[in-house]
Amino acid sequence: MSPSGLFQTVSMLFLAHFVVLLVFTLQTAETRRLAAINSSISAFFVFGDSTADSGNNNYIPTISRSNFPPYGKDLPDHISTGRFTNGKLVPDYLSSYAGIKDMIPPYLDPTLTVDDLKTGVWGDSYTKATEIFQRVQIKNGSGDWKEEHEKADK
Repeated sequence: MSPSGLFQTVSMLFLAHFVVLLVFTLQTAETRRLAAINSSISAFFVFGDSTADSGNNNYIPTISRSNFPPYGKDLPDHISTGRFTNGKLVPDYLSSYAGIKDMIPPYLDPTLTVDDLKTGVWGDSYTKATEIFQRVQIKNGSGDWKEEHEKADK
């Protein structure tokens, strides 16, 4: 083998080892970063409008419902949850990514446990279109959140 061919072979081996080492280093750094995120976030309490639709409409007297198909068709069990969406929303993905829970439940759900309250619930949802329907108002929802927070502290 000529000196230039040997140099190219050694260079390629060095480069390959360097790339493998770099990938393992980055993988380890990402794992540590995710572990830090997972240990520093313990709950998600979501308040918002229709972009953070919670499913609380299932638990108030209103004609505005979404607990029937096609809503929920993209969820694992294809079950309508009362949310005006086909599947998960951004806060659900964030909660799942942080390792807290797969989907954040609505705070009006009567089956909530203390553990559910400690790891987060969906708060108020409000849109201009719901003014003519019964809805959870921000001022009422905040009071309900305080009540749920007190339950979780016990």
